[in-house]
Amino acid sequence: MELATYQALWEYQKADLDLNRFERQLKNSETRKKLLSVRNYLLDQQKKVKQLEEDLEKGQQNAAAVSGDIQKVLKDFALLEDQLDNIGEDDDIGEVRRISKEMDRLSKRLGTLNKELETISRLAYGADGVLKDAYVKMQKAKVDFDTLKAKHDEELAASQDEYNALKAVVAEREKAVNNAELMAEYKKIRKNRVNPLARVTEDRCSGCNMTIPSLTLRKIKEGDGIFECESCGRILYSE
Repeated sequence: MELATYQALWEYQKADLDLNRFERQLKNSETRKKLLSVRNYLLDQQKKVKQLEEDLEKGQQNAAAVSGDIQKVLKDFALLEDQLDNIGEDDDIGEVRRISKEMDRLSKRLGTLNKELETISRLAYGADGVLKDAYVKMQKAKVDFDTLKAKHDEELAASQDEYNALKAVVAEREKAVNNAELMAEYKKIRKNRVNPLARVTEDRCSGCNMTIPSLTLRKIKEGDGIFECESCGRILYSE
């Protein structure tokens, strides 16, 4: 393969690296970092609010169920009171004891249910307070997000001309390579290495500094095909 083709690829790689650095600068800008941080906070708050809403709804359902149980106990207790009032002097004392025992059981059950309802109400009140606080924090974060998003969009717009110019240079130099096989190999390695092409300098790969076998060196200098460093996998060429 002609030296000029590799030199064209070298120039392409320099333009590719310039574009890559510019893209990393955009991605690592302070505005973008803050924007992503606020976005992640908003997402976390949304999950938190959703869980709180579900817990609150569940608490309300539990409170309704307990309230229903309390009403049933009160109804059963009232029926027992009526039965006790209607017992005459000639009725079996065992029936009186049975009714009294059942009333005692219902009384204890009523006490347990009331405590359970108090606990549910207390938790629901606490969850409601936390939920309101989460809503306030979400609203503030949304304002911060919108402000940062507008600033980030302005920064991107301001850098668009330079970005387009760098992309145009990359596209132009890619055409200059004029070797589909070599470019395909470059782009395959590019997925793992930002600089897939390395010069041979003093019998060493300039990418990883490893010594290149003499037979491979001879073939590289003869331009006989595409050769990659056995150590780092970069495409090698010699001037």
